Amino acid sequence: SADGALAVPVSAARVWVRGDAAAPARAIVTSRPPTDDPENRWTCDAVVLDAAGATVVTFEELVLQRLGVAGDRPDRWCATVAWVAAPDVAPSQAAPVGHWLVLADAGGVGDALADALRAGGARCTTVARPAGNASPAAFDAVTAAATADPAPSAIAFLWGLDAAGADDGLPAGAASLAELVGALVRAGRSVPIHVVTRGAQCVREGEPGSTSTAAQAALWGLARVVGEELPELYGGLVDLDPAGGDDGGLARLLLEGVPSAGADDEVALRGASRFVPRLVPHEVPAATVALRSDASYLVTGAFGSIGVPLARWLVTSGARRLVLVGRTELPSREAWAGVPADSPVGRRIAAIRALERAGAAVHVVALDVADRAAVRAHLDRFDAQGWPPVRGVFHCAASFGGELLGHLGAEALLAELRPKVEGAVVLAEELGELDHFVLFSSIAAVLPIAGQAAYATGNAFLDGYARLRRAAGQAALSIDWGYWQGSAQVAADESGQRRDDGTVGFKEAARTLAAAHGVGGFPADAALALLGRLMTGSEAHVVVAPIDGDALAAGGGRPRGILAGYRDLTTSASDAVPGTTGLAERLRGLAAEERTEIVSATVRDIVGGVLRLPASQLDDDAPFGSLGLDSLTAIELRNRLQRTFAVAVSATVAWNYPTVRTLARFVSDRLGPSSTPATEAAGAGANADDSPAEGVAADAVAALSEDDVLSRLMGGTT
Repeated sequence: SADGALAVPVSAARVWVRGDAAAPARAIVTSRPPTDDPENRWTCDAVVLDAAGATVVTFEELVLQRLGVAGDRPDRWCATVAWVAAPDVAPSQAAPVGHWLVLADAGGVGDALADALRAGGARCTTVARPAGNASPAAFDAVTAAATADPAPSAIAFLWGLDAAGADDGLPAGAASLAELVGALVRAGRSVPIHVVTRGAQCVREGEPGSTSTAAQAALWGLARVVGEELPELYGGLVDLDPAGGDDGGLARLLLEGVPSAGADDEVALRGASRFVPRLVPHEVPAATVALRSDASYLVTGAFGSIGVPLARWLVTSGARRLVLVGRTELPSREAWAGVPADSPVGRRIAAIRALERAGAAVHVVALDVADRAAVRAHLDRFDAQGWPPVRGVFHCAASFGGELLGHLGAEALLAELRPKVEGAVVLAEELGELDHFVLFSSIAAVLPIAGQAAYATGNAFLDGYARLRRAAGQAALSIDWGYWQGSAQVAADESGQRRDDGTVGFKEAARTLAAAHGVGGFPADAALALLGRLMTGSEAHVVVAPIDGDALAAGGGRPRGILAGYRDLTTSASDAVPGTTGLAERLRGLAAEERTEIVSATVRDIVGGVLRLPASQLDDDAPFGSLGLDSLTAIELRNRLQRTFAVAVSATVAWNYPTVRTLARFVSDRLGPSSTPATEAAGAGANADDSPAEGVAADAVAALSEDDVLSRLMGGTT
């Protein structure tokens, strides 16, 4: 939009397709007269052209919805995580006291927990952590125990407590949890996992910490994504007192069912007290940072959508020597003249030359920052050449794969974590004392969406690592950013992005979905102005994102206790569709015909909301894939159905019932018998056990890739 806010298409009055729409080159957009639209929409006409300038698509009266929080003051985007005394919550009547599977640590906490659970009336099976890195083969014992018949009623995951450091801790913790989740998904089991850490969160100032605690903090990011993608496998998070002592409160907490009894499913135990996290407004310092002209500043991910504007800002803030680190080597300067200006490499060269014209000396380095030997060798050469010492690091390196948890194993997780997590540790340890050590984290660490498992895990590690360094008196600031509205061309040049159809960067898709869920974006210049002020403060971890609590609640995910009371924006357990509070109970009391009519209308509204389409324009028999549903929005659809109708449905429900008509029929059956039997059978495919329609076997569904699922959603076969 004209004010720089991201906007997504909502509808169009008329669309003409005249050519190959798969290869557009540019678009001409003409705004219509503005209106005072309370929904923050604007209307335009658009013509999409191919490389030769021929028209391929014409849109008339194209309506776009602004995302984010337009017009908000940047200071209001800043928050910190505070831990407050837990509100009194009655023990859950559904707390599992049957059979517990305890994945026990080597320090005895798991064994003590198992004894306490048995004393409370539960049966327990304990499994020790496999030696070495997690792998499917090493998981045989836990897989057998977790998928036994009958399955355990709950799992306590304590393997993260064995983390000895970043290199050992992440495979032992986050990778093991990813393998466990994958095993349960493949087996079709819905067993809540309670993740237990020690000192992963800083509840009270001055708490002891180590790299182990940062490694355990990573588990919080991963577990939060489990809660979004697979809520049936999420039992909550419990952080034990880093000072040690009596951990008996853990068994009492789990037996009471408190971590999964409501919005406050994240609990820290400190002594005999319980604490829960809350986002609270952060007062941003008025002063801004002044960088040194006699120092060097190192930027990783330097040519991404954040790195490019960041480098410019560093120069305007006083830096005169930059070390720009990327993964791709540039040609020698002698060859720059022959590089096409409109190519990704040409744009990087142009960015470097602009920095040099602004007065900076620029060192461009192709370097794997997670490779300690390579980093050490580069720093030794840099020092030997007599350049000013590196006094500041801005760590923007990341990989964004976008795998859903059902397909994310330990190997893929660790590969995605490597540049962000190991890179941060290597740079900190090899560079030593610094004036600034700024970690570019993401809001995904505390408020993730589906498809961000590895991304949230890595960013949660950065937050924990910054807290650790700051507690030790070292420079550190981790910022959980919302999305940056930077150069679309730079974003398109970024590597490591994927999306189900292979045509749109998964990273950009996640940004759009997050914005639609109430997590807004901002222009790069506003973010950088805040960065300069935050760098003068004393906080180790700050969240910077416009948050719309109403939109976040309407997204259909689990309630978020961390947002309770945040600027009067709450995520209460209201249903996804307005006016549906208590809907499930009301529907159960209706005659079958009346129930079917209401369920169909509500499902249509939910599908329309997920796809950003008017419900009145939906064809009840159109395959969801043809309407624009993908793996991320399929998770959103499942979450909204569960919240609205108070029924449990599987992650593959959009594949099993890929039209409004079949999905509504299935939901109606899941609600149970109506007060008056239907005059006609519900029809084929409306299985109460959420098994696949058209007679497809459940194991075949579990084995499908995301591309296979999308093919079925589009109405095709595999």
